[in-house]
Amino acid sequence: MNWLLSKKDEEQLALHQYLITHHSKTFLIKDLIKAMNWSRYLVLQAVQQLNVDYQAITKSSQTFITIADANRTMTLHNLQLISVGH
Repeated sequence: MNWLLSKKDEEQLALHQYLITHHSKTFLIKDLIKAMNWSRYLVLQAVQQLNVDYQAITKSSQTFITIADANRTMTLHNLQLISVGH
């Protein structure tokens, strides 16, 4: 069914799947760039949009993903509140 998704949605889904399969709360942006084979810009854009989507799914203004250290690290917060079934 992924063929129904836009390229940006596919990228966000791929990032989401990567994040939930790696049981960590903190990721280095450079590791995401390497793992996803994306540019820094694409990773940062996907992370930002994924956070917006998480907020929409949960109907919350909570920040689920924060980027810190001059865009070098990403930290997940309360990701267990996100249901993949939505």
